[in-house]
Amino acid sequence: MDVEDVAAIYYIYSRYKKKQKKRDWVHPYLQTRDESKHFELFFEELKKYGDKFFGYTRMSLKSFEELLNILKTNITKQNTQFRNCIKPELKLTLVLRRGSCDRSTQPAPAPLSAEPRRHARPMSRRAAATRAGVVSTATSCS
Repeated sequence: MDVEDVAAIYYIYSRYKKKQKKRDWVHPYLQTRDESKHFELFFEELKKYGDKFFGYTRMSLKSFEELLNILKTNITKQNTQFRNCIKPELKLTLVLRRGSCDRSTQPAPAPLSAEPRRHARPMSRRAAATRAGVVSTATSCS
C-alpha cells in the first residue's frame, strides 16, 4: 500500500464516521427521570386513596408493601456511573399494572359454533357418532 491508498482509505473512513449517528447511552428524556420525580409524586398521591390504589394495582397498599419487602432484594439493581437503576417500587407497580390490564387488552375469545373448522382434521365415524351420542359404551370383541 502506498500513501495514496492509505489517504483514500482514511478519507472514506472519515466520511463513514460522520454519517454514523451518535447514540446516547441513556436517552435525554430518561436522564431527567430522577429530577422530575413523576412517579414519586404520582405514587404518593395514589397511596393516599386506598380504593384508587387498589384499582390501579389490583392490590391493597398493605399487600403491596408486604410483597415489595419480599421481592425488594431480588428486583433491586445497582446504580452505575452511566445511569441510575429503576426503583423497586416502580418496577413492582409496572408489573402489577401490566398484569391488571393484560386481560382487558386481549381480544375476546371467538364464540363456539356448531360448524366444524375448515382446516380441521376430519373426524372418524366413531368419534362423530360418539359426539352425537349414538354409539353405546359397550365394546365388542371380535
